[in-house]
Amino acid sequence: MAEHMSLEALENLYDQLKKASIQRIKLDKELDELYFNEHAVEVVESPVLGVEPEVLRMGRIPASMNLIEGLFDEYPVYSLIPLGAGINAMRLTERGEKFLNSVVKQAEREAREDTYGLTVNEALRFGRSFEVVLRSDHRAWGKGYPKQGEKQSAESYNEDTDTYKKGRRLPISIRYFPIEPTNNSISVFPLMAGSEMIRFIRVYKMIAAEILRRFDHKGQGRLPENLASLKEAIKKGEGRRHTSSVQLTDEFQIIEYYDQSVVVYALMDDKYKGILREWKHEMKEDDEKEGELPVTIFEGVLTGDRNPAKRWKSIYHDAREVVLHEDRLASRQATNVRINYYKSYFGLADEAGAESGKGDVIEFEPGKMTILRGLKEFGAINTETASKEAELLGAKLERMLERHLLPSVLMGVQGASDEPAWGTNLRIRQAERRYKKIADRFAASRVEVGRHVLLAVIAIGERVWTLDEDDIEWSLTPDEAKKMLNRIRVKIDPRTIIDRNADVQAAQGQVELGLPRRVIFEDTLGYEQPVELMRERILEDLQFSPDSPLYQKTVEDIMREAGLLDEQEQSATDEDIQQAIAEIGPGGTQAIMEMIGIGGNGAGGAPVDFVPGGGRPMLPQEQAQMKTGRRQGRQPRPQKAPRSVRATGG
Repeated sequence: MAEHMSLEALENLYDQLKKASIQRIKLDKELDELYFNEHAVEVVESPVLGVEPEVLRMGRIPASMNLIEGLFDEYPVYSLIPLGAGINAMRLTERGEKFLNSVVKQAEREAREDTYGLTVNEALRFGRSFEVVLRSDHRAWGKGYPKQGEKQSAESYNEDTDTYKKGRRLPISIRYFPIEPTNNSISVFPLMAGSEMIRFIRVYKMIAAEILRRFDHKGQGRLPENLASLKEAIKKGEGRRHTSSVQLTDEFQIIEYYDQSVVVYALMDDKYKGILREWKHEMKEDDEKEGELPVTIFEGVLTGDRNPAKRWKSIYHDAREVVLHEDRLASRQATNVRINYYKSYFGLADEAGAESGKGDVIEFEPGKMTILRGLKEFGAINTETASKEAELLGAKLERMLERHLLPSVLMGVQGASDEPAWGTNLRIRQAERRYKKIADRFAASRVEVGRHVLLAVIAIGERVWTLDEDDIEWSLTPDEAKKMLNRIRVKIDPRTIIDRNADVQAAQGQVELGLPRRVIFEDTLGYEQPVELMRERILEDLQFSPDSPLYQKTVEDIMREAGLLDEQEQSATDEDIQQAIAEIGPGGTQAIMEMIGIGGNGAGGAPVDFVPGGGRPMLPQEQAQMKTGRRQGRQPRPQKAPRSVRATGG
């Protein structure tokens, strides 16, 4: 590939991909209309019907999609294969897990979008969806990044940069790319080489104000050369002085291009056509290896066909015709209900009128008198059109929807009245298994997104900080990210109900089988930090076991908080000893001396005014002060323990 992407090459690739996707565009438009309940419904048109036909869309697709998406509601959690067996390796592993999980959620918060939820929605609707991960440190950190002073130490400078980065936005962006089908186009065009995506193009509209905000400044990559005329037209538009002026709200077509090396943004409108920005994303493990495409494809139902129209299937692809038949039948039934709402009658006509009117079309108006010539009686018209065939068709459509769209058990439909609870649960689990392959593909794509996050850290080249939902900061260095690149795991299990009791029973069985506790806690019970959990359990056991040294420390802490111990931990001075002896009284002094093996009754050679440490004998007034007992008054409040390394993500 050339050093710079030319506009002609970009347009040529776009035209080729669009031409190959003509049938896919039509299919995506049809799927989109079904999802939004905007599809056309065939109705009966008749000049003698007397009423306008009813159009009734049952909304089967959006209702089913809501339930199917619910199977993937549980947000996927990143875990890492342990980097070693030691406690330090385990803690580094869990810090990497916390970093990845915090980055994806912080990126969603800053973008104000449910990136994962939208990605899952479109992968189910259209069979595929896309996410991109890019470094954005040039925009997140921007101006004001600290510069190292001439005599400033590296440690001090690192502290300054960390403080600065903690107060800025996340230097990694994660975006979702919508399909956005229209009558003649879609927004995303992947170039596939077998099952691998090697290039990607996105086409969409952007208003003039957004173009200037994003590209009319110095940033990453070369500056745009085609914005001068656009800015001039906008300036004329603000003053309304020219017919060819441009308003800030006017839309222009933009193309984004991605490959293993570069990202290109181009303005495609003829008058202002040109490259807006081109820069190297540097998403690679090191300089000696080839870069990776920063766009990830999430695939739903996959066929493997090379034709884009057949490769990816919507979750409701096979139910399209059934849904259209159901809505057509419902519309005809609704029309009949409207006709039957008004009672209609037929009347008499004379013989002459009957002869002259033979063969004429009789106009029927519900609720009014209809003259039927040649009849000798008067009565109500039977307009009810219920048929056994319609009822049979409705039942057959329901069974086909059960087969091709969504099992009724997932919609809350009960089985036989005497069906036991375990039977219902079994049917639910069997229905959920239908979506297991889709969940596995989503998990694999989620792993790729996590890998791209680590590649972005490596590309940035310095420690990156993130903030989790509990406002705890976590960080990762490029060297640490390299160790974790191929150790990422994600598990997605499509489930309607999280049965905690069943999980606990499964975990107990796994313990009996001898499985590693980390696997049990993480995969079966869903705990994100099993090593930290086990450490807390060990500390808890030590803290409350009377035989543990930590137990004695805990008791001292409790007594100190209650004001029963003096809050002093440093070594005692002579003055401290004198004051302590005066506070505890002569009885306490004697007890201490007996405890350490020194007689305190005068017979053992130690005088009553003995002072440990070789200090001077007490004066008479000091001996009298000993009789006052323990010092009274409010005790000092205990100091808070410093924050742990884990609390800061260090």
